[in-house]
Amino acid sequence: ALYVDTTNVITRIDRHGDYSRRALAAGGVNGSFTNEQNRSTDWNADVHIFSGQSPELVIDSTGKITKAINVSVKTAANATQGANTTIAGSETEIFVNDIFNDDPGQAYFNDKVSALVDDSPSDHGARTGTLAIRGGGGTWTFSDAFLQVLITNEFNKPLKINNIDVVNASVIPLVDLNSKNVSLTFALDRTVPSKLVQILNLTTSDVILNGTINNPIGATVIRDTGGSIMAARARDLPEGGVPSGRISLVRTAILDIQAPGAAQSIGSAATRVNVDMIYSDAALPTTSFRTSDVSALLGAVFLGGGPLFTGQLVRYHTDGPTVIGGLTNGSVY
Repeated sequence: ALYVDTTNVITRIDRHGDYSRRALAAGGVNGSFTNEQNRSTDWNADVHIFSGQSPELVIDSTGKITKAINVSVKTAANATQGANTTIAGSETEIFVNDIFNDDPGQAYFNDKVSALVDDSPSDHGARTGTLAIRGGGGTWTFSDAFLQVLITNEFNKPLKINNIDVVNASVIPLVDLNSKNVSLTFALDRTVPSKLVQILNLTTSDVILNGTINNPIGATVIRDTGGSIMAARARDLPEGGVPSGRISLVRTAILDIQAPGAAQSIGSAATRVNVDMIYSDAALPTTSFRTSDVSALLGAVFLGGGPLFTGQLVRYHTDGPTVIGGLTNGSVY
């Protein structure tokens, strides 16, 4: 979200008067004051507004939920258990509640003064100043998808993954310009960039895919270091046998799924992991970086949050005359 507020509360205004006296106890005080409060916003910048907070869930080896941003866990004690709580050892599984994107990007500009100043200027003297939201030439880009969804579990209970939908397809973004004078203009763009869904189960329990992971133009990573990765049901069979029940399915453009533990598997002969691979020219577009983002000391490039995941092959390309040391233009790493 983007929030710009130019209002303020004025609790004291001083007035300097002109004194005209011919005797110590005679004469009066003349003078006036002007309450000038300028609250104008000149906005000409480009803006990229993301769709809500990126969901992230972290559960440690004791069952404590150390982080729960825009996501919760269903337990016998609490249907929406969140951060800084502990999952009881009596629970048979870790039931991750549905993650869905109904958080459109929002922008709010406010420069209106209080009713006291607007409606009762005599209380503060003659009010002058500028109230306006103005500017132009910028492009406001609203992203209709979460930046990423991260789930990490170290608690030795089966991890049940339900519906995950990174795309906001139902709620439109909101721009609210609250001022008496609005002349601001901007170009509006809505995008659905490639995103990362990453599920790491760092224990010997299984990952159970109970719902649909809808990440059609992004990368999906599912790794279980000691257990298996299983589908709750065969393809297109709804949970509970009702038409509205969850469907076990992974819909993605790139899939990295690993269960390297001894005698562990991905799906079974009877119930395979159901995957829909989406092929698109827009899948995982170019990830750009500046030379200042490169650390020669660490041998690393700092890209921030994005759709890339550990172990993914990437092609290095530069249009500049200088190639980063140790890399070859056009090679894959």
